[in-house]
Amino acid sequence: MDQGLLTGAVFIDFRKAFDSVDHDPLISKLQSYGLKNTELNRFKSYLLDRKQVVRIGTETSDYCPITSRVPFLFVLLINDLLKVLT
Repeated sequence: MDQGLLTGAVFIDFRKAFDSVDHDPLISKLQSYGLKNTELNRFKSYLLDRKQVVRIGTETSDYCPITSRVPFLFVLLINDLLKVLT
């Protein structure tokens, strides 16, 4: 920079990516890894038809469906990303 040369940088924030893992592609990925029957149904049970509620003191919100937010399974979804890019 001191010599007047162009300097560039790219910053990628993956934090939000962890918040938006769609369940359907994730279930398909688990199937492609060979999960079926009982094991796959357990993941589906964990992922699908979940609801969340917030309670502060005596006040309680309505139940809202959870359609994403599966950080620990995000790695499975992007595991073969390098194969797709090359």
